[in-house]
Amino acid sequence: RRNGALSDVLLGMLADETASRWLDPYLESECDLSHLVWLMTANDASPLPLPLRDRCRILQFCGPGQEHLPLLAQRLLERHYIATGHDPRWALPLEAFEIEVLRTNWTGGSIRRLSRLIDGVVLARNRSARVN
Repeated sequence: RRNGALSDVLLGMLADETASRWLDPYLESECDLSHLVWLMTANDASPLPLPLRDRCRILQFCGPGQEHLPLLAQRLLERHYIATGHDPRWALPLEAFEIEVLRTNWTGGSIRRLSRLIDGVVLARNRSARVN
């Protein structure tokens, strides 16, 4: 807030009466922003100022849940193989016990957390392969 708030600038760009003649400080000229379509994302819209929320159509999406686990886990496993320079076709499908371990440790929500758990499954597979 020391140098201004982004939401204050956005309000001027979103309001019909000011968007058509918005003064761009860098171009030092008026710009017509009235034909722009704005897309904004936020994990939580509640901290946004009410005047900004009033000018937006807020769509809420539920996070991934355990019902999505088998498909998400397989895609994340393939992504892991690609990131480590391997062909994802070599990724063996997750076994039932691996899915259950993931289900026990991931109740839904963060894909980043599930990705870290998949990394752990791959690490455990690699350790097991070295022992055998």
